[in-house]
Amino acid sequence: MAAYSGVRATMKLTIILFGILFFAGCIPPSAMLKTQNLQAIEAGFVADSETGNVISSNEQVDLLASGIVQTLEMAGFIKTNQSVSFGLLPATGHTQNLGFDLVENEYVQAYVEMSKSSIKVIFREMELEHGTANFTTSEKQREMVRVASAAVSQYIKSKIGKRSVRIVVYENP
Repeated sequence: MAAYSGVRATMKLTIILFGILFFAGCIPPSAMLKTQNLQAIEAGFVADSETGNVISSNEQVDLLASGIVQTLEMAGFIKTNQSVSFGLLPATGHTQNLGFDLVENEYVQAYVEMSKSSIKVIFREMELEHGTANFTTSEKQREMVRVASAAVSQYIKSKIGKRSVRIVVYENP
């Protein structure tokens, strides 16, 4: 009987700990660091609303992702994460999701999302501390983003043929 109550107490404690971790792990949006976009590149459906794939196969998506990784690394970024998600197969195929930090300033980031139908690359900066709107990106680092954006858009243009590529520049103070 004593062993049963010990197991029961352990189960209760485990449930309580999981409950605390679950609720404590939920960060309200107001507590997150704010971001602002610096530049964005869009290609395929998101840029020209044309139907039809901009990339022919999942293998080509992976090859293009590898080329973008190399291009961003040469421009001073380091890859921080990569994942593949499977959405509306076979229309979009799988989606490559890539994250990068600028080596000189980890608060400057690039995010890449690409599938057979579209490509999006967003360069953004994060505030230094929550609620301060203190963005630490120097003019030199903004220039590095401009150079990286130009290199990535040129690479994308060389791979997707006649589809539109839209480049958006955000004027932030």
